[in-house]
Amino acid sequence: MIAVVAEMDLVAVCGAYRVDGHGHAAYEPSMVMSLLLYAFAIKQRSSRAIGRHCREDVAYRVITGESDS
Repeated sequence: MIAVVAEMDLVAVCGAYRVDGHGHAAYEPSMVMSLLLYAFAIKQRSSRAIGRHCREDVAYRVITGESDS
């Protein structure tokens, strides 16, 4: 999934990010796209469940770049 998203043109997505420094730092668009495509591919559409999987599931952790801390 990560390699597929790396080939995508995400200019339209990146253009919507604020550059004035207000608000929280944005997540990397390619990471978010990979995460959502993977979650949807395995029929996981609940944002709370996706968030939980990002802490507990190895595949989600690889996509988000998280390690055991």
